[in-house]
Amino acid sequence: MLKKIKRETDIITNVDLFNEIVLRVKESESWPDKLIEYASANNHDKVGLYNYEFDPHFVLKPGGSEGYYLDLGIYGNYTLTDSVNILNLGTIKTLEETEDGSPLWRVSDRIRSYSS
Repeated sequence: MLKKIKRETDIITNVDLFNEIVLRVKESESWPDKLIEYASANNHDKVGLYNYEFDPHFVLKPGGSEGYYLDLGIYGNYTLTDSVNILNLGTIKTLEETEDGSPLWRVSDRIRSYSS
């Protein structure tokens, strides 16, 4: 999905990248449908990715009443400037209650492999 930008139509957004990552994990049959409540791209803050000098940035945190949220982001230089920032791509929510041994950790590892 990431390619050299030659024209405006080559620019992908954080939403495009999130959706592509989720699609690839699902196609690899590593997506635990019974565990995931939803996967939601960050549609309210759509940002074009002009530079691909970034790394995956994942944050796993417990939900307020149940489950876990896996926030997917990128850290690095993705703009036309030299600035280094974190950009949210989207969130995956599960109803799983245990962090230790949770399949969500394995999904995170699989996503990391597709994001690199």
